[in-house]
Amino acid sequence: MNVKGAIHAVMDAVKQKLEEFCQKAPTGEDLSPELLREFNHGLRIAFAKAGRVGVKTLLESSDATTPHIMVEGRKMILKGKSAKELLTPFGTERVERRIYQARDGGECFAPIDAKACLIDDFATPDAADVVLFAAGLIPPRNAEELLGKCAMFNPSTTAIRTMIEKYGKRVEGADSQLRREVFSECVPSSDKIAVLAASMDGANVRLDEAGPKRGRPAERPRGDGGSEADTCFKNAMVTSISFYGEACLSKEGHLESERLAGRYLARMPEERAVTFHQRTDEALDILEQFLPEGGAKILLLDGAKGLWARAGENKRFAAYEWLIDFFHTTEHLSKASEALFGKNSSTGRKWYEKWRKLLLEDKRAAAGVVRSMDHHVRTLRMGKSRLKDLATEKTFFVRNKKLMRYAEFLQKGWPIGSGPVEAACKSIVKARLCASGMCWSRKGGQHVLTIRSYIKSGLWNEFYGRYLEMRQKQTPEFHELAA
Repeated sequence: MNVKGAIHAVMDAVKQKLEEFCQKAPTGEDLSPELLREFNHGLRIAFAKAGRVGVKTLLESSDATTPHIMVEGRKMILKGKSAKELLTPFGTERVERRIYQARDGGECFAPIDAKACLIDDFATPDAADVVLFAAGLIPPRNAEELLGKCAMFNPSTTAIRTMIEKYGKRVEGADSQLRREVFSECVPSSDKIAVLAASMDGANVRLDEAGPKRGRPAERPRGDGGSEADTCFKNAMVTSISFYGEACLSKEGHLESERLAGRYLARMPEERAVTFHQRTDEALDILEQFLPEGGAKILLLDGAKGLWARAGENKRFAAYEWLIDFFHTTEHLSKASEALFGKNSSTGRKWYEKWRKLLLEDKRAAAGVVRSMDHHVRTLRMGKSRLKDLATEKTFFVRNKKLMRYAEFLQKGWPIGSGPVEAACKSIVKARLCASGMCWSRKGGQHVLTIRSYIKSGLWNEFYGRYLEMRQKQTPEFHELAA
């Protein structure tokens, strides 16, 4: 590997390009925004050219030099050279590679590709790193525009989509192992952790598959009047696993625990969310190990019956403290207030504020809410519609009162809201997959969600490093044979 030679090639290329720029550059002009912009543009062109020359020189000077090589016990013979268009952080460069093949035929082997982790890839690992990170944050077309504006290379929208699909397939096959390694490496110091809180929630995603039509029927007949649409909306699922520190007094004088870190995983819609729950269990297997003895494990969900039912079937969660999200409960409390006293009622607002406060202070408040509802039903004149609405809210409180342990949790400084997972549903799923006109295949959407989950967990660099290690282990071993 001729690193010094590559560096000298870079220096020569920079010098040549800068000399060309000097000959064309205006002289005697005062500094202006236009002059500064032209100067910076010249530097960018020079450095991009030098970078491509350096990568090309380094790769080609690192190629095999003998007429025979041994690849995993199989002898191969030099067949000639083959050029490969390679996307680098400095632009696309044509690299000449030596190609070997066994006497009896079969696939060819390029030593450069094996050494540089380029087998079946058209981008260097560092270029792919940037492209995938950008595509995890914004759509491919926007990523193309952004990179074209501020980077030295500019992959097309098609190339970016191809990379998402190619890398996504590889990661999906090894996702469990990669997550185990990454999650195990990146955990706050165990002497700071006091609480692990797990939350799950869903967000609707538009799929490019037929499904039942949603919404109010059209007032006039349209099309064939069928009951199915060309697309449908289904629930993608997100898990948030948060670490909290020891509780301490806030400025307001009550106990709070600082959220130290959050880890996320997201899955596209699937029947009964089987893979989602499996991956959630795998993640909890890893992260629970870092909770010190005596630390609290909390399951914090909204009112989704399916998630609570699934938690009841999972022996893991028998050791967790269960809580229904406080803000979800207050929504039902507000609806109960409207059912009792009508909308925009001052009496209703006072009733709501009273019981909201009591839920945070009194361990018996949930049962008190139900008794208060029954009392007002006997004393107020209510129509059938309001009685029906109130019955719905009463059922919620009766069914979930054992999960409304807010006063107890606050006394310990534990979290009472599922805000982290609700925010994750918006930032991981909604913000990336639900822009106007977007429609997804389940596989395509999953590729993006996997990338985005690592980014939003703050673990992209660790994940990509582990991914490259995995790819290198999968690369066939070879050595050159003496002439």
